Amino acid sequence: MAEGDAMTESEWLASTDPKKMLEFLRGNASKRKLRLFACGFCRQFWHLLTDKRSQRAVEVAERYADGEETGEQLQLAQHQGHRATSEQDQLVHRQGHQSTRSHLPVLVTHAASVCCCGSAPAERIVLCLSMHGTEWQAYFLRDIFGDPFRPVSLAPAVLAWNDATVVRLAQAAYDQRQLPEGTLDNGRLAVLADALEEAGCTDADILGHLRGTGPHVRGCRPVDLILGKE
Repeated sequence: MAEGDAMTESEWLASTDPKKMLEFLRGNASKRKLRLFACGFCRQFWHLLTDKRSQRAVEVAERYADGEETGEQLQLAQHQGHRATSEQDQLVHRQGHQSTRSHLPVLVTHAASVCCCGSAPAERIVLCLSMHGTEWQAYFLRDIFGDPFRPVSLAPAVLAWNDATVVRLAQAAYDQRQLPEGTLDNGRLAVLADALEEAGCTDADILGHLRGTGPHVRGCRPVDLILGKE
């Protein structure tokens, strides 16, 4: 963690400042996880993403993070998302609204297109929407990146147990999200934790996190660990 700003473990675990946490992760976090954080962030405002182009920007960015979309498709989705933002901004100005609340839909549509940025989507999104609550954003970062001070691993025997049951359960939890909010199903994660324990996993942090109330999103560290995703 040498490249980011210094934090102690206790500060990381207690922080409600996503900007500071992202600074700490700088240079040590995968682009995939940062993009999924940005997408998970936007999905919490899905009710404000009324333009299909903005929704598509988030969806394409999610698929791109997992290698299911090309860079060209990502750029196209970003371009269309920017057009939606511009039109939303023009509408707000024509109506003469000045309040922060009236500009929130514009910020959210901008954030959706930012998910498709080639670099630093997480940092840009926090700057866009940091005035609209930060505690849950910090929780999402801990869900995705866990405790950077405590590396975790799973024995190959745990992953191979009972014809790779835990891997199959993790993949199902990853694929079958609750939409449009994009959160993973707590019931599936609890079943996954039970299977891990039966397979021989004794890591209290992994088991406790999967059994926690969440919310959990794509990029959730224990699920990624099982699936071999970075």
